[in-house]
Amino acid sequence: MNPTGLTVIQDAVLRHLPTLGLASNTRILDAPCGSSASLTLALKERGFDAIGADIDAGAAILLGKDFVEANLDAALPWPDQTFDAVISTEGIEHLENHYSFLREVNRILKPGAYWC
Repeated sequence: MNPTGLTVIQDAVLRHLPTLGLASNTRILDAPCGSSASLTLALKERGFDAIGADIDAGAAILLGKDFVEANLDAALPWPDQTFDAVISTEGIEHLENHYSFLREVNRILKPGAYWC
């Protein structure tokens, strides 16, 4: 972790976001967000409408209404085409079925959206 609380990978994703040309109010899902929700909080500080999701509800205290307890190995609890971007760092390798998660991410992304 660096001084901001972000991992090296999360920091790299955050630095890459401006190249995507996303508007500041873009709806972004950070899943899994982890108990510290560092990336979700950094996204919110930059003006994004960021939601953190994780099976561990530890981030609920930090994110309040912007946290959703979700099992990423199951169907995601959002309707089709909900998000403009989905960020998933350092979590997919822990899932039982990577392909199911990727199908769900594709389902909740709006057309032309980004997945990082």
